[in-house]
Amino acid sequence: MALLDEQPYIGYPQMGRRRAMPNTDVQMNQGLLRGASYYPYDLLGSPVDLINMALKPIGLGSQKPVMGSDYLQSLAQQYGLSQQPTGSNAENVARLAMSAMNPATGARAVGRVVEPTMQALAPKAGMALENYMAQQGLLQNIVPVSTARDIKMPVSLPTDDVFRKAVENTPGASITDEGLVMNVMRKQKPQQAETESVRGGIFYLPEGSTSMKYYGGGNAYGGTEKISGETLYKNPLFVKGATGGKAPEAAYEQIMGKEGLKTMQSDVNNIISGYGSGNVKVIVDGVATDSPVANRILRMGGNPETFIESMQTKLNTQKQTLEKASKEEVLEGISAYDIAKMDLDSTLNMIDEAKSYVGKRISNRQSTVVDVENFLEKYAPDLSGYADYIIGNSKQGNQLKYALQEAAVAQKARDAGYDAVLGYSKKRTGDPVLSEVFDVREAIYPSREGDYRLMDKFEGLLD
Repeated sequence: MALLDEQPYIGYPQMGRRRAMPNTDVQMNQGLLRGASYYPYDLLGSPVDLINMALKPIGLGSQKPVMGSDYLQSLAQQYGLSQQPTGSNAENVARLAMSAMNPATGARAVGRVVEPTMQALAPKAGMALENYMAQQGLLQNIVPVSTARDIKMPVSLPTDDVFRKAVENTPGASITDEGLVMNVMRKQKPQQAETESVRGGIFYLPEGSTSMKYYGGGNAYGGTEKISGETLYKNPLFVKGATGGKAPEAAYEQIMGKEGLKTMQSDVNNIISGYGSGNVKVIVDGVATDSPVANRILRMGGNPETFIESMQTKLNTQKQTLEKASKEEVLEGISAYDIAKMDLDSTLNMIDEAKSYVGKRISNRQSTVVDVENFLEKYAPDLSGYADYIIGNSKQGNQLKYALQEAAVAQKARDAGYDAVLGYSKKRTGDPVLSEVFDVREAIYPSREGDYRLMDKFEGLLD
């Protein structure tokens, strides 16, 4: 499902990531940095500024009170420690946003309003800075065009009219010699940023898509934090399908065929049918087994030698029984000796199996965890070892079903040389439009600060 909103599971370290570099706009960057540099003076001078504001209505205030923010800033200029404010928009927005860290320091920046008003305004100040930077091309939250351009893979865009028209009808999308350039967006929970994706890729909508209204986090999907930016796709798999998981299904079918999709979905459904049953499986050195011997060893504390010792009395008794057993038939073709021999052999086999477990770790895990891990090894080896993590982040509604299914889709798309699954649908007019992007390059959920990490396959393709 697009833009799924999973609660990040605690226990897995955040992996190394890249940070998208801002676009080059020197003046804007300088203004923002200069405005942010005034924060220490605004902070230290804020108590005096507030007192000065209270005194002004009765004629006792001043334009630049001693030890106020302007006074401290001027003093720093005299000693070459600060630059003269220019009053630029970028500079003012930065000062306003920095004031959100301490509402009192923003009084002068917003026209000398009282502190309660600044407390209400502070969150908006940070948003104002983000919006301003985004509008000026200074904020990049996803895999930037520059990085995508450096990935060593051939440019192979669809050549049919449907693709061309879908791109033309999608704002922010364009076909270039380097690939498909798109402005995309998603919503996620703030705590998702920089955590591993449970799907082996990241879902986005085209910038401005009306479908974004369904991903506010109220129905287990999406969240309150918007991530957006411009990126480049060199070889997307173009399929018909709107949001809601249809595009990934179509992609898997296109790569693996109808029977392949049917088999994969059947394996997913088998896992889901047993989800929450509470059943456990025995694990020997990380491998699940249905062995009754391993199960008994686990119940006896997990030490194979304890089990072997417990079998000695039975073994001796069976040996004695065999020595005394008659070879006369008790059933047609079967003697008492034969039966005693089978009992003894069974015990010896159990002891031999137990001996093979000596030095190995025997434990148990929930059946669903084992089943999910087996599924990942078969369908999505890039996520092998993440069964607990995926289950822990897929507890609502049909999240686990789609997490597994889409992890398999992402794996097959990557293996086939694609960098994204690009879904399209038709508007009421019948015209095609891009509806959803499943970026299979990304390994972690992006952050507002521009952090991202590529899957190992794509990291290896960078210059």
